[in-house]
Amino acid sequence: MTSIALEALSLSRTGDREGAIALLLAARDNGPLDEPATSVLFTLLGDRGDDVDDHALRVELCDHALTLVARPMQRSTWHLRRGLLHVERREGARALVDLQRVLALKASDDHLDQARAALLQVAALSPKKGPRR
Repeated sequence: MTSIALEALSLSRTGDREGAIALLLAARDNGPLDEPATSVLFTLLGDRGDDVDDHALRVELCDHALTLVARPMQRSTWHLRRGLLHVERREGARALVDLQRVLALKASDDHLDQARAALLQVAALSPKKGPRR
């Protein structure tokens, strides 16, 4: 793990989550974060709670991470994260793309289970059509 990611984790562990987020955002402003730092920032933003809307930034972090990773497990992780963010926002079409990629990658049984469960949520978002006459 990179030193910036480790420093942010250290701040977070001492209770300074906002300081850790600020550190990573400042580093990001000075150049692209590597995957470990991106992952730490993604997680810290998700732990902020419902009173702060970091959805767009978290999706952007997923987009960025997908440009950095090549291994199927890493790609699956970031597609799953982004897909779940889209499900939270009821963005069914966008969620569908990411969740189908998770299924295609078949990187882990856990990811497959989570993607299938999220796909059921996506299906519930779709408008119900009555029988054709």
